Amino acid sequence: MADGKPGIGAWISVGGVLLGINAWAIGLLAAAASTGTIAVMWPYGAGGMLISTALGLMLILLVANSTGSGRTISLWGGLMVIAGVILMLVSHWVAPVIDAQEPLKKVIMASSTGIYRVPDWVSFLVAGAGMLLLGTHFAKLMRN
Repeated sequence: MADGKPGIGAWISVGGVLLGINAWAIGLLAAAASTGTIAVMWPYGAGGMLISTALGLMLILLVANSTGSGRTISLWGGLMVIAGVILMLVSHWVAPVIDAQEPLKKVIMASSTGIYRVPDWVSFLVAGAGMLLLGTHFAKLMRN
């Protein structure tokens, strides 16, 4: 990084974040392919990957522009907000379609210990905790 360009480690980190944040959609598409429901589920998996990738890129930008202890707070706060958004997305957008596809529902119930939908309060609590972390960090930045 002596020449001002990011090293290979930075690119591996970005790739890891984007792969990790899309893991739920990749798993959904893999389960759909294995049960023959890919024709129904691909728009949900692909749309979920687009949304997750956009959220992941925003998280990378947020963390990259933070310093010191603010970087850790930005990372955890951002991850919690993203987790809350994805929980809400899956519960309201993807789960109803899974419920209508019996072969896919059986595979997902078996591989996720029966939990692929959460109550709204769980999503709000996770995202709200992340917003609290981000809010305290930004308030600290504004004071300085």
